[in-house]
Amino acid sequence: MAATRGDQQSFISVRRGADGLQDRFRAYRLIIDGRQVGKLKRGQSVQIGVEPGRHSVQMTIDWCSSKTLDVDVAAGAQVSLLCRSANDPTLITNSMLTPSRDGYILLEFDSTA
Repeated sequence: MAATRGDQQSFISVRRGADGLQDRFRAYRLIIDGRQVGKLKRGQSVQIGVEPGRHSVQMTIDWCSSKTLDVDVAAGAQVSLLCRSANDPTLITNSMLTPSRDGYILLEFDSTA
């Protein structure tokens, strides 16, 4: 998965939010193009080298996941993503209200990067 073309390496960076109580002691698995390439605990981040082009990214935990996010990574560029629990961090009981298995984790572009 790691890639270099000339001097330009491309990356997908994923940061896991540190807020909320849900899953605070458990790791989310990072899946890129159908392969597990890392794990993220609360507040952690990871940077994965990839070939330039389109990649599918998903976070999973047990039988639940995020929706798959397709990202385009240019040569020498980095795409930054943020993952976090889809449930309201102020409501512990909200874990039973998640609408679907693939909506348990939010995965989105990181606007702070």
